[in-house]
Amino acid sequence: MAQGVSELEATVLPSPGQVSWGQKHWKEPEDADLKVSLRRRGDLLVVSVRLRDDKTVTATDGSPKAILAADHLELRWTEWAATQFGTNPYVQLGVARNARGTPVATWFRPPWKKDTPLPTIRWTAPEAVEVDLRLRWLMPTPAKLGDYDPTSATPQRKVSFSDGDGKEQETLVDVNAGMLLVAEPGRPFPTLEQYVQPWMRVADDATLRSLTL
Repeated sequence: MAQGVSELEATVLPSPGQVSWGQKHWKEPEDADLKVSLRRRGDLLVVSVRLRDDKTVTATDGSPKAILAADHLELRWTEWAATQFGTNPYVQLGVARNARGTPVATWFRPPWKKDTPLPTIRWTAPEAVEVDLRLRWLMPTPAKLGDYDPTSATPQRKVSFSDGDGKEQETLVDVNAGMLLVAEPGRPFPTLEQYVQPWMRVADDATLRSLTL
């Protein structure tokens, strides 16, 4: 599955989410679910999530243990910088909020580059949150696009809602972004480059027969 992302219109990922863990605690989307949309904003990929939950559990503090026990998001992606070295590590970010509505976050699996700061996070409503991911974490800079072929490199990008009970993780509902093709600023659609799909110039007098020989 490929998704085009631009700054002109948000791309809504397919829903509802898939319950990947804790099926015995989940009966219907009202128990736990999420809707995810993506949009480019300059050099950022803005991940907007709207949650559905029957009971809100906030984090008691910003520690990994407290975030895991609370209702929280888990954002997971393959890091572009690390794939250049023949490895396939992934980054996992945990995002929750405390009783005051203040965002709290932690790296469950930190980025390849040490001391990478946490992204900007905004809880715009009790059931809505935005996370700003830097595009360079997900794909190469424009100067190195010649080394990147999205038809063969499909980094994993997944957003999950973890429904907590205050003590531990209860249910995990996933939405997979699949392969992302990001449009340049001001363009509604991604540009298909020659290194992605090979093109061949056709003469004016070409026929179907000559093209198939």
